[in-house]
Amino acid sequence: MKRNLIKLLILFLFAGVTDIVEAQKNKASLSQPKVEDIMSLDFEKNINIPKIRDKHKSLIIAHQKKTGEQYIKQGYKVETTRKGEVLIISIPAHELFAPNGTSLIENATVKLSPILSLANNNLYKLLIAMHSDDTGNEQYVEMLTNNRIITVYEWFKEHSHNSNIIVPYAMGNSEPVVPNNSRVNRQTNRRLEIYVVPAEQMIERAKGNNL
Repeated sequence: MKRNLIKLLILFLFAGVTDIVEAQKNKASLSQPKVEDIMSLDFEKNINIPKIRDKHKSLIIAHQKKTGEQYIKQGYKVETTRKGEVLIISIPAHELFAPNGTSLIENATVKLSPILSLANNNLYKLLIAMHSDDTGNEQYVEMLTNNRIITVYEWFKEHSHNSNIIVPYAMGNSEPVVPNNSRVNRQTNRRLEIYVVPAEQMIERAKGNNL
């Protein structure tokens, strides 16, 4: 009888400890921030995360400015958004594709290869956005833009060691930089934009003053 009581007591205590451990696990999992799948986010949401605290912004903006200057020296058009936190590197579509084409031309790698240093760096998230002009009907523009961004994305997947930080977007003719009222302007609007967004790793390094 005494032996059975001891067994019951041990089982009761073990069950109690198990419940406590399980509760602690559940509490820990609830306290962890939810990691969002960047591939499932729309462009506006993706470009605005992660958020950067004010005390880390100056270091990150200075780092981005230095990076942008390096690409300007290589002949790229570079702009910024989010008050200097995000770089926008532009490549004219005719430097990547033949007219109405969706396969990369022979010299396209000359413009894409220098971007690999960003794609292989865990400090960044890259949003690649293909734009078109308004030539052709809506269905044709959508098809052309989709096929072109898929081609570029597949190239990065093949040549990058870290393609999971790259998110493709087909923007169609929704965001012209100039009116589509001349041949020169339409060529300007046909472009690939690479948004170089600080990732969590960059923010962590900024916290440690290690950028």
